[in-house]
This record gives sequence, C-alpha cells and structure tokens, in this order.
Amino acid sequence: MDTILPCLLFLAALVAATSALQCAPCNEATCTPPPPGCELGTRVCSCCHECRVKEQHACGPFSPECESHLVCFTNQGVFVGRPPWSSSAQGRCIKYADVPVGSTAGHMIGRSVFGRK
Repeated sequence: MDTILPCLLFLAALVAATSALQCAPCNEATCTPPPPGCELGTRVCSCCHECRVKEQHACGPFSPECESHLVCFTNQGVFVGRPPWSSSAQGRCIKYADVPVGSTAGHMIGRSVFGRK
C-alpha cells in the first residue's frame, strides 16, 4: 500500500514529461510565403515553410533546420538538421568537413555525420 502513491506520482510525472510539447493543429495556420531561392525547412511545431539556416548562422531546437549540406555544431554535440526540441543546445550551422576532430555526435536525424569518408 505504501508503494502505490509513489508509483502513481512517478507515472503522472512520466506522462507530463512525455507530453510537454503539444503542437497546435495546422488547419488554421496562415503562412507567409518564404523568399524565393532558399532551401525550405520548418521549425518545431510550425506549419509553415521558411528558409533553412545558412552556414555560420545560429541554430537551436526551435530554429529552422540547417541547410541540408550543413550540421548544427553545439557544445552538446553535432546534429543533422537541428538539435531535438528537448535539448537546450545552441550552436552554429557548419559544413560536415569543418566539424572538429573529436567532436561527439548528438542526436542524428536521418544519417550519421561521422560516417563520412
């Protein structure tokens, strides 16, 4: 009986943590068209396309993804696209080849940064 309350509290905290980010539905979104000629991406929970982040510009969990030939280099690792929304990682978009030797791979989205030859 003494273990039921702690278990219920743990389960409630787990449910709250896993559903902390709830995105609004896109059916009522009004989007401004992005400028022509840029690579399109989105932000977390965004229904609208916008330009991906260019080389040497800031990237983070809530920015659009880095351009497809770039990675987001942060003090928490290297991320393809952008860091996951659950992290606080902030960094800059850089080329794969410019990732310093010995850097750790962060959460890879789609492919490994360190699989390059």
